[in-house]
Amino acid sequence: MMENTKFSLEKALGGAPVRCREQHYIPTIERVAGPNSAHALVGRVSSDSGSMQIFWNVDGSAVRVASNIFSDSPDSDFDLLMVA
Repeated sequence: MMENTKFSLEKALGGAPVRCREQHYIPTIERVAGPNSAHALVGRVSSDSGSMQIFWNVDGSAVRVASNIFSDSPDSDFDLLMVA
């Protein structure tokens, strides 16, 4: 079983493994958000049923871009955690 630790933006940007709070979603960090963005990271989450773009804040909390996919899941399911 994977142990989870609090999200660290610096570690994630350094290539440390991350996962979503709800483990069947797979996160992909694509890039750092722009300097005028309210968010820290831009990426995607995917599962067997599809994928969607997502933003993450400095603390790893997720902010959904569109609500039409994975609509039965709250944004917190996509929060990032470090894999220890």
